[in-house]
Amino acid sequence: MRLFFHIVKYKILSSLKSSFDFSFSSTVRNLGSALMYGTFAYVAFRFAYVITDLIITQTHVGVYLYHQFISILLFVFFVAVNLGNIIVAYATLYKSPEVGYLMTKPLPHATVFLLKFFDNFFYSSTTLFLMGFAVLLGYGSFFGHSWQFYVSTMLFVFLPFMLLAACFAVIILMVVMKVTARFGFRTVMAGLFLLYFVFIFLFFRVMNPIKLVEQIQFTYPHIDEYLAGLSFGFLDYLPNALVARYLYYSALQNFEYAIPYGGVLFSFTVIMVLVLYSIGKKYYYKSWLVSLAIQPSTRPLYGRKRYQWFDFRRNSVLQQQTEVLLKKEFLLFFREPSQWIHALVMIVLVGIFVISTSQLNLSLKAPTMQLLTYMSLFAFSGFMVTSLALRFIFPTVELEGKALWTIRTAPLHMRKWVVVKLLYWIIFIIAIGELIAVATHIPFLRARLEPQPLLLWIGTFTTFWVAVTAVFTHFGFGAYFARYTEKNPIRAASTQGATLTFLGMMLYLIAIVLTVLIPLSGYFQALYRKHLFDPVLFINTIIIVVVLSFGMSIGSFCIGYRALRRDFV
Repeated sequence: MRLFFHIVKYKILSSLKSSFDFSFSSTVRNLGSALMYGTFAYVAFRFAYVITDLIITQTHVGVYLYHQFISILLFVFFVAVNLGNIIVAYATLYKSPEVGYLMTKPLPHATVFLLKFFDNFFYSSTTLFLMGFAVLLGYGSFFGHSWQFYVSTMLFVFLPFMLLAACFAVIILMVVMKVTARFGFRTVMAGLFLLYFVFIFLFFRVMNPIKLVEQIQFTYPHIDEYLAGLSFGFLDYLPNALVARYLYYSALQNFEYAIPYGGVLFSFTVIMVLVLYSIGKKYYYKSWLVSLAIQPSTRPLYGRKRYQWFDFRRNSVLQQQTEVLLKKEFLLFFREPSQWIHALVMIVLVGIFVISTSQLNLSLKAPTMQLLTYMSLFAFSGFMVTSLALRFIFPTVELEGKALWTIRTAPLHMRKWVVVKLLYWIIFIIAIGELIAVATHIPFLRARLEPQPLLLWIGTFTTFWVAVTAVFTHFGFGAYFARYTEKNPIRAASTQGATLTFLGMMLYLIAIVLTVLIPLSGYFQALYRKHLFDPVLFINTIIIVVVLSFGMSIGSFCIGYRALRRDFV
């Protein structure tokens, strides 16, 4: 372990050296980052406080049901961190140039594995940890928790919760690498995605939040007593359930019941870290050797008589420069396993969300619960669209690398290159966004809450502008923050610039949610009281959404386009 801490020491010193560069440009960038982080943290704090107050005080659903909602959100968060770490760990543990360098040194393979595991975890989870702290502050402020609660919860509950997701991710990845040599990479990945899909789908079949709300309508005001007697079997022992129970008993100030749940989670995480280290010590080097053969084996042979789809030797009706650029973008994407695997993961998650949402039976009576349900689905759909844009559009310019000089010196207009680069993803993201928007409105259409599908029209229109803004914002700032030295698309989408862009989009989403919240509140109140609602009230909302989205899109794109035209070094 002496070598491990020696390398960690100099990694920390290197990080501090680069972070505390006191040049003018670096200082401005760091101050801008601090301002953006602080703004988003405050917004997250206020949002968590307001939502907690709204659900418990206004809707009277009870403290227990609210923590069941938290449990469901924590499950989604756990799966997202787990799947994200599988993809990021593949790039960090197997494709990182540093791994190849360390493997040539007299270092134990277990030390290299442990070093890259924690490097991967802290690199990908630091921002989530800080934002989680802001949310916890907002949540805890409502219940009047002391500072000791925040410190102990973040260090001994939330951090182990995230570390546990990362441990499972790396163990699953190593199992995949182990069996890939026998069954093939694509077969193993297809089986893995199928297992995830089935497990997540069954979870939401059992833990359907709408069904829980429907059940408590017949038990009011004894909601907590009724729900406390419910059992969900194996799901009660999942990490998200343990954290939710810990928070529930802490909210009731029953810490003698809360601490055992946190202790079980912490102990289980320690055990999993030890298990992970043992597995890495025995199998990491073997799995690393397997990874060296994965990419060549997954590429089809480029034979003289064998033509592929989007083959450069095929001609089309497109103009020659446009055709070459389209084929280049397509082939470069699918030749990188981390790209298409992550795209498949995101599509699977979207599919699960669409299927689960469209099957909801929305028969809620209270207008506040209808509004809360609709806004939750609307905000989550915007988050999914923004996440897709962050992962695939932000790094698209930086991944050109030093080869960008060939494009800059070629007889090619920069505008054409930009249009082709955006063409794939703007169609894909708008299509995904509209699919999610339609699926989230199906329960409201099925419940016949309104004589005309006004919600559907407003929702699809707003989602279109959110998708367009996400595409242009991430492309523009991806070009502005590009340094052309990062070859890993996942790490390129996890840089400081990417995080700032994502936080900016989150502030934009919060502004959109607040914009549509006021007319929608009156809309659901009118439906509940069977009054007529004037659709003209949505005109101001539409104007604000269009102006805000258009301004942010054009501004971001101009910043990025100007950055592309500066001197390339």
